[in-house]
Amino acid sequence: METLNITRLLNLISEIPAFSSLLTELRQTNAAAKDNVIDTARPYLIAALYQTLNRPIVIVTAHAEESRKLYEQISVWLGSEDIRLMPEADALPYERIVSDLPTELERLRVLSVLAIVHKENKLPLVVIPATALIQKTASFTDFTATFHTIKEEAVCAPTVLMKRWQNLGYAVESTVEIPGTMSQHGGIIDIFPPTSEMPSRLEFFR
Repeated sequence: METLNITRLLNLISEIPAFSSLLTELRQTNAAAKDNVIDTARPYLIAALYQTLNRPIVIVTAHAEESRKLYEQISVWLGSEDIRLMPEADALPYERIVSDLPTELERLRVLSVLAIVHKENKLPLVVIPATALIQKTASFTDFTATFHTIKEEAVCAPTVLMKRWQNLGYAVESTVEIPGTMSQHGGIIDIFPPTSEMPSRLEFFR
């Protein structure tokens, strides 16, 4: 489905006094804003607020199914690249079952987006059910301590990088097909970070 022209529609909603009043309340420090918007209009309102406020937004819903539905509705207005859905973990802390890998990877990706907001001026819109919000995660300090950024034209030793990434838990494979793996072929390193949708390739020149 083609993303709708949110800019044109913003011009319409910005003329509504109630919307301007809501913006004023949200821009005030520690302000608590309430709205009486009908359910069908809520995705459009959230998309408009996200575009107008120019700040990260986290939407908390009561249930996982409600989060998924709201995520799909907002995506119609903004596109899927601007919005993230934080799933709840499949296993509770006391349950001895293996968590679903795709779910855990998506949770890591959402946490990664939130963690780098202050560094790269990212402005995510995250929809999260209350059940996922209360589930314990790594502390911000511990989580960001595992980040390692390689910039273009940086001077690095491939062997040192491979050793560092192995210490972080990456597995060395002949081909990189799943998150958490890496491989080296001469001056080329392929790595698949768990926070990325696709693997990356680094080429080294002497």
